[in-house]
Amino acid sequence: MSQLSEHIINELQSLGNYEKAKNLSRFFKTGPGEYGENDIFIGVTLPEQRKIVAQYHKEISFSDISDLLDSVYHEARLTGVLLLIKKGTNKEQQSDAVDLYLKKSLAG
Repeated sequence: MSQLSEHIINELQSLGNYEKAKNLSRFFKTGPGEYGENDIFIGVTLPEQRKIVAQYHKEISFSDISDLLDSVYHEARLTGVLLLIKKGTNKEQQSDAVDLYLKKSLAG
């Protein structure tokens, strides 16, 4: 895992809220046998994740985004998706964004 992706995950963890994480886990049915089984939540809101995206979207690489997409944390994966979308709005990076998306969606 790269230094930047690790830093972003640490930042997400610092913003985490145990009560929100508990509620999200219940809402997304993460218990045994449920559709979200084993998904791990930190408890970070979408607006907080969007702030992280705004802060790092210019400097983050597709390799860093790939690390986030592979994270055990739901919010890190969602932040990775949001960063991928942001990168995909740049005409020069659209092809790379689509390639990463397809690689990840076909792998799992």
